[in-house]
Amino acid sequence: MSIKDRKYTRIILPKGKRAEVRILIVSGGADTGVVTSAKEFDATVMNFSEGGLGFSTLRQGFRKLCSSDKLFILSVIGDSPFDEMTGLSLEVKWVLDNSEFAHLGFG
Repeated sequence: MSIKDRKYTRIILPKGKRAEVRILIVSGGADTGVVTSAKEFDATVMNFSEGGLGFSTLRQGFRKLCSSDKLFILSVIGDSPFDEMTGLSLEVKWVLDNSEFAHLGFG
């Protein structure tokens, strides 16, 4: 996707302005109440727009996401507007997974 194709302007955050988030992955049928597993991980918000956000996490020890997984922001360390993201559910639309990188990227 090129910048021209974006519906919303993406704001890239400089290193000192990024927010740290704790995310819960719920596997199984989270909507039906049948949860097979739940795991938390820490991530850094790298960019955001009105339509979503991009975050990264360390590759080491991270398990792969499944299409049925539900993600929820449990807590946020960061200034406004990030402090208002606690409790939001996330839908992963893309994954940046290059074995040469120490981090994985999601959006």
